[in-house]
Amino acid sequence: MGVTPAALIAAACAGALSGTAAALFSAAYVRLVLIGMRPDCRLCMLAARVGWCRPLTARRRAARRNPARVSRAPRAPRIPGASDRSLIFAAMLLAVCFGLLCARDGFSARFFGFAIASFLLVILAGIDWRSHLLPDVLTYPLLGLGLGLAWAGVGVTPAAAIGGAVAGFVFLYVCAAVFKRLGGREAVGRGDMKLLAALGAWLGAGSLVWVLALACVAGVVVAMWRQRTFRPHGDYPFGSFLAGAALCAFCLAPWLR
Repeated sequence: MGVTPAALIAAACAGALSGTAAALFSAAYVRLVLIGMRPDCRLCMLAARVGWCRPLTARRRAARRNPARVSRAPRAPRIPGASDRSLIFAAMLLAVCFGLLCARDGFSARFFGFAIASFLLVILAGIDWRSHLLPDVLTYPLLGLGLGLAWAGVGVTPAAAIGGAVAGFVFLYVCAAVFKRLGGREAVGRGDMKLLAALGAWLGAGSLVWVLALACVAGVVVAMWRQRTFRPHGDYPFGSFLAGAALCAFCLAPWLR
């Protein structure tokens, strides 16, 4: 499909804005969870207000009323990862993703569907990286959107979407049960299972093999790099690596054309 340079630039700009919004939302969401709020739909709406609107507007209003008091007031502590570097990384990541999706599909229903899914994956990756949580209120919409678009003829077939969702959940469930029986502790959380089920609805069962392989390799490489050893230990947020591998599949996989 022929796509003009202006369309690619517009898609990349939309991706950059979406990536920034995703990073701000995930940081605000984790901050609210850490102070004891329940992860549900209301928390998502509050995180959107806190992440996108309230920190800037509230401080500006207070500054107009009492500039001296605002200048002396300490800022709210920032959670790990809510930095300018993470904002730039998320913006660049989704700018590239949106640009590749647009180059492949143009501004079609397929593009908008996978763009929304990419946006949700960046949010989930940010939340999981900071808090080891994959909230159902975000994974279920990702699953439902994948099944709905498959039924509408966008992406894989409906049978492949349902089979991929079931295969993704069952595979990680069995792996977690075996590891718990042999090792005595849980290695995979229910959130990872639901996320892989959602990815199966988008990619189908056969493509999940490559997503899992890429996520596992990336997880091991990052763990070795962060710990400076070839035998890393400890827990890492597997959902973040699943999301990254899925983004690669969304943008580059030939079976999604």
